[in-house]
Amino acid sequence: MEGLTLAPQAADWQTLQVIIAAIVPLLIILTLGFALRRLGWLVVETEASLMRVNINVMFPCLILYSLLGNPALKQGENVLLAPVVGFLTIAVGLGVGLVVARMQGLGPVGGRTFAYTAGMYNYGYFAIPLVTLLFPLERSTLGVLFLFNLGVDICFWTLALMLLQGATGRESLGHLLSAPVLSIVLSVILTLSGAGDYVPDAIRNALKMLGSCAVPVALLVIGGTVADYLPQMKVEGHVGEVVWACAVRLLILPAMFVALALWLPCTQELRRVLVVQAAMPAAILPVVMVKLHDGDQGIALRVVLFTSLVGLVTMPLWIKFGLRWIGG
Repeated sequence: MEGLTLAPQAADWQTLQVIIAAIVPLLIILTLGFALRRLGWLVVETEASLMRVNINVMFPCLILYSLLGNPALKQGENVLLAPVVGFLTIAVGLGVGLVVARMQGLGPVGGRTFAYTAGMYNYGYFAIPLVTLLFPLERSTLGVLFLFNLGVDICFWTLALMLLQGATGRESLGHLLSAPVLSIVLSVILTLSGAGDYVPDAIRNALKMLGSCAVPVALLVIGGTVADYLPQMKVEGHVGEVVWACAVRLLILPAMFVALALWLPCTQELRRVLVVQAAMPAAILPVVMVKLHDGDQGIALRVVLFTSLVGLVTMPLWIKFGLRWIGG
């Protein structure tokens, strides 16, 4: 397995160790963010400015550093197929979520909220550091991950938001001009034109330094957000909803996406990305979106928090067996 360099006889156990080792630092930073919020050091007013810089500066720098000159972008099937597959994984997740919401008898608002939060997985804040740690010897898988996430972002700001709003959501199209999306497009253009090979080392180093801050800062803020929402969560009377959320996000959809990784005629990098994304719990950002668009915050909190907790067990298992099935 490239990036893991495992002996065949010990591959399973060592792969699991690497996955767990990749997840633990994320949990430590999340816990630190939680503690900082409780201590009053990470305040909401500062958080808004911090996330603005993170989304508009740090993440674009991480994307540019990972994609500029990346050989994976010169494979047409990655450039074309990865965003399409990313879009479809969210679309399928939303569809499965809607079906399960109707099976539970949830109302219109509750049903849309359940489908939206269960269908959206944590495609960035967990997946990016996991891919970086699992495949540290090459940038191609990380590059394909960003291409894949371009399709996820498009679905997130269009189809998913329309579902949550229960309307056309035309205003959501403006988010497609966000800094991360534009940085992906710019990276692809520069790399395919050959200009990406001539970016000075000083600029690359600056991009690397700023980009390396993106995920830790985001995880600190997410830890603070969990501290805000945790006291509001009520589980009594909603056990079935929690069980169904975990079944959709951590069992049904991962099985579908790992099967797709196994059977889809694509590059090995895209297979790896599909396996990692299949294992992800529900995304945290939708909790904020649900609040902004008058969804059911209780459902959103339960889906996100419980899939994240149970995901601590299921994530390493899905990634371990998924990578084994696709051949590393």
